Amino acid sequence: MHGILRVMWFLAVWLGVWLPIAIPMGIWLQWRPFRATSPSVKIVLLMPLYSLAPGVLWGAMRLGYSTWADCGVRSLLHLAISFLGGSAIAIVGLGILLAVQWGLGWQVPTADAPVFCDRPTTLTTIAVVLPLAVWIGGIEELVFRGWVHQQLQTDLPLVAAIAVGSGIFAIAHLLWDGLQGWWQQPGLVVLGGVLVLARLVDGGGLGLPWGLHTGWVFGLAIAGDVFRFTPAAHAPRLWVGRPQQPLTGGLDLGLLTATGLLLVGLWGWG
Repeated sequence: MHGILRVMWFLAVWLGVWLPIAIPMGIWLQWRPFRATSPSVKIVLLMPLYSLAPGVLWGAMRLGYSTWADCGVRSLLHLAISFLGGSAIAIVGLGILLAVQWGLGWQVPTADAPVFCDRPTTLTTIAVVLPLAVWIGGIEELVFRGWVHQQLQTDLPLVAAIAVGSGIFAIAHLLWDGLQGWWQQPGLVVLGGVLVLARLVDGGGLGLPWGLHTGWVFGLAIAGDVFRFTPAAHAPRLWVGRPQQPLTGGLDLGLLTATGLLLVGLWGWG
C-alpha cells in the first residue's frame, strides 16, 4: 500500500473510532463541524480524539507500518533534552515578537490582566495550560510529523512529503475553525514545514518539534489568558493578523521564518 493511502486509511480509522464518542458529545455541546468552535468546546472534543491516537497508531504499527522509533520516539533522555530546547526557542521567540508589537503599540495588555491583578489566577492558569500544551503538542507531532510524515516519505521526495503532510495538517484545522480558518491555512502549512525541519535537525527525533509546538501553544495561551494581549485599534492587520487567528499576520510568519532559519543554522553546525 502506498504511503498516501496508508495516511488516508489511518485518518479514516482514527475519525471512525472517534465519531461514536464525538456525535453525542457534539449534540450535547451544540457543536457543528467545520464552523468556528470555542476553545472550551474544542478542548472537550479533542480529549477523546487525541486519547485515541496512540492506540490507532499502535494498530497501524502491528500491521507492519513503521515502528515507534521510525516515528521519532527514541531515547527518552534525548527526547527530553530536545523538548526543553525546542520549548525555550519557541517561548523566547514568541516573547520577542510580543515585545516588538508592544513596543510599537500594536499589542496592548489589558489593565485587568491576572498577571497584574490576581497572582493565584495566573498560577492556576499556568498549571492548567502547561500540561494541555504538552499533551496537544505531543499528539499532533506524533501523528503529523511522526507517523504521517514517515509514511509519505516512503513514496515521495522530502520536499513533496513535507508539502503534502503540512497541507493535511493545515486542512485538518478547518474541522474546528470553519470558513474563517482559510485565512490561517498558509501559516499552518509553513508551521508544519518548520516542524518537519525541526525533526530533521533533531536527527529524526520528535523532541525538538514537540518542544517548539508546546512552547508556541503555551506562549499564545498565556499571552491571551494571563497578559490578555489585545491588538490595538490602529494596529495594521497586515502585520498583526486577524483577531483570534494566529499565523495570519506578517510578523507571525516572520517568526516562523526566523525559527526555520535558526534550525537550518543548527543543522549546518551539527
